[in-house]
Amino acid sequence: MSDSEEQNITHTPPKKLLPKIFSDSNIASKISCGRTKAEAIVQNLLGPKAEEIIVNALQNISYFSVATDTSNKGNRKMYPIVVQYFCLQTGCQIKLLDFFEQACETADGISNSVLSTLEKYNINMSKVSAFSADNTNSNFGCRRSAFTLLQSHNKNIFKSGCFSHVVLNTFRKALDGLDFDVETLVLKIYAHFSVSASRREDLKEFVLYAELECQELVKHCPTRWLSIGPAVQKILKFYPALISYFISLGEDCPNQLTKLLFFEEDDK
Repeated sequence: MSDSEEQNITHTPPKKLLPKIFSDSNIASKISCGRTKAEAIVQNLLGPKAEEIIVNALQNISYFSVATDTSNKGNRKMYPIVVQYFCLQTGCQIKLLDFFEQACETADGISNSVLSTLEKYNINMSKVSAFSADNTNSNFGCRRSAFTLLQSHNKNIFKSGCFSHVVLNTFRKALDGLDFDVETLVLKIYAHFSVSASRREDLKEFVLYAELECQELVKHCPTRWLSIGPAVQKILKFYPALISYFISLGEDCPNQLTKLLFFEEDDK
């Protein structure tokens, strides 16, 4: 394939979504709905309708819980307000009630976000049965937190922290009993190959020699701690090839990786 042909393919606009999804529909095949029209439909029709359904459901039930957590998009901090409730017809429901930008991540800012959202939709705070968020002091501190501030408006509210973070802290505490740091090992191995195309090609030779399928290593991001699982699994899959590769480096093998990968030999 020539460079001009590859460039034409790269710049070829994608097919419209609806004709692609509903390929057997004559009506959908005639609908031209690009980004601008789709955005207008979501913002002016689908979004308000979904919002109306959630608000009506909340006004017709006795209790529901509220959950929130900040999400960074560049230098902007976004706040989702999620509600969970039980409906006799549809069962347990988890719905996104609101999503907005809020720069303040303090206890007052978080509690005001929840209160202003409920006030916006004319929902009484007395219906809130629980508040769920991650286990930071700003959310669940004993003296002044989002929970204590919300509790001043509804003394019967329960707190529901993030159990996944509790499991993570337990896991990290258990790792302290090992002779090496798993997280450091994952980060160092990925960094070794991510900065050099030649190292990546050298590793491929060892992978093929071990009769394994060539795949990319998985990057672990400490702030996205669930990523360590897939990263460790991929290292274990390529472990024979990785060990052979680092042994072949001899004295050129980074000291930290030598200590982490061959700690048993060092002990001897």
